[in-house]
Amino acid sequence: MTTPTDRQIQYIQLERNDDVPLVRDRMSFLRGKRALIIWPERGTTLTRKLDIVMVQREARRRAVQIAFVTHDAEVIKNAHELGISTFETIQEAERGRWKRGWGKVTAKRYQKPLDEPEPDQLKNVASRVTNRRQRSRIRHYLERIVVLAVLLAVLGGAAYVLIPSADVTIYLETQQIEVTVSITANTSVLDVDVENAVIPATLLPATAQTTVSMPTTGSENLGESRAIGVVTFTNNTNSAIDIPEGTIVRATNTGTPVDFVTASDSTLPAGEGRTVDVSITADDDFSGPVGNVEAGVINTIVGPLEDQVTVRNVRATINGDSQSLRIVTTADRDSLLSQARAQLQNTAYSEMKRTLGPNQDIIISTIRIAPDGERDDWTVFSNNVGDVADTLTLRMQAVVEAVAVDTLLARQIVFAALSSAKPRGLVFDTDTLVYSDPGDYSVNEAGQIIFEMRGQATAVGQFGQGQLQQQIATLPIDEAMSIITAYPGVDAERDPLIEVVPGWYEGRMPIMPIRITVHAEVPQTEEAQ
Repeated sequence: MTTPTDRQIQYIQLERNDDVPLVRDRMSFLRGKRALIIWPERGTTLTRKLDIVMVQREARRRAVQIAFVTHDAEVIKNAHELGISTFETIQEAERGRWKRGWGKVTAKRYQKPLDEPEPDQLKNVASRVTNRRQRSRIRHYLERIVVLAVLLAVLGGAAYVLIPSADVTIYLETQQIEVTVSITANTSVLDVDVENAVIPATLLPATAQTTVSMPTTGSENLGESRAIGVVTFTNNTNSAIDIPEGTIVRATNTGTPVDFVTASDSTLPAGEGRTVDVSITADDDFSGPVGNVEAGVINTIVGPLEDQVTVRNVRATINGDSQSLRIVTTADRDSLLSQARAQLQNTAYSEMKRTLGPNQDIIISTIRIAPDGERDDWTVFSNNVGDVADTLTLRMQAVVEAVAVDTLLARQIVFAALSSAKPRGLVFDTDTLVYSDPGDYSVNEAGQIIFEMRGQATAVGQFGQGQLQQQIATLPIDEAMSIITAYPGVDAERDPLIEVVPGWYEGRMPIMPIRITVHAEVPQTEEAQ
């Protein structure tokens, strides 16, 4: 069952230096409600009985039922004498029954004295004619004139008091507050430590698996084959020339000269320009692909025949090859393991993001394989070191962990710093409260996350309207303006605007505080404009 709005408890929290006018001002908006006045935990205030009486009178005037939450023995004693309920805790006050605290205004019927006369017994005395002589006509007129004069004076005085009114426009003080706080996130703490700027951090685990492959880089040499081809010898003499097996011919139109030897004996017929084709094989020092040369690059005979015979290869030499097999090395396994670990961390990060709260951030630099997150049966290579294979494959599973922080908790630290930087008498405009995203995260030697977060807000002055009305009532305009500009929360650099009506009432504030209307305006900041 819900409590009616007018009977809900309204809370008034006292500070050490609060006084009676401030409490009365805060009760000005609580007509017909219940107000629980809470004394400060440290120190006390309103200890005099007179203070309690004045608060009780204001509560009666506004039909507010009051009760106290306090541990001060003197306050409890005074409240008991005045019929006001006191409690030790707020919860006890919410559940307990409150005293009415109105005092004895009228006597009960049973308290009437036994010897008090009845109204009927006084009837004869009350109806006697006391005026035994006729007043003179002149005196009668004079009395009427006096009564009329008094009535006019009363009406004039009432008009002088009630008719004048004033509209006062004041400008509240505004101040832009900005702070940057270095915050520590620790996985070993459970609660926010505002004083030391420490918030709890969450350790997120995730199991991920991946498969990666790479070409092997090791090789095993199985030998090299020598290139073969055919060269054409041309006779430059008129005599037959014998070309023995093993005659060396050289390819010189290459980056590095390559030597070949004839594969058999042959005879070049007599006569200039006569030719003979002879098979050649690359020399042992030029085995492998280096012996594969293009057509026309073999043009030199090494030995005594170089002046008698010329040589050319019409076609390119072929079949020079190096035979080897690719094998798995230790470096291949280590490189593939590093790739797999990086892939596991990326996969786990994507999985962790799906489980994050709306205000949580994962610290990228804390993503790692857990200390016991790898197992031998979770790490399976397709081949061992030394095996012949063109590709090495790794199937791997591991437990990955990372640290996440809740930026909403960090905002509590920043707001506390903003509140400490705010001057007394100002309150924050919640619409201007802005928090920046955390800066770069870093991890210290103890494994704690360190980051900075910035907050800014506009603080606006607050004032007690009722108290201000009472202070400036009946004062000259100049004095009233001085009091207003010196009032906490009011911009002292801007003069207030005061308009008093009617015109015949000038130079002074109205006598009745209730006839003074105060309008508070907040100047726009440069950012708002």
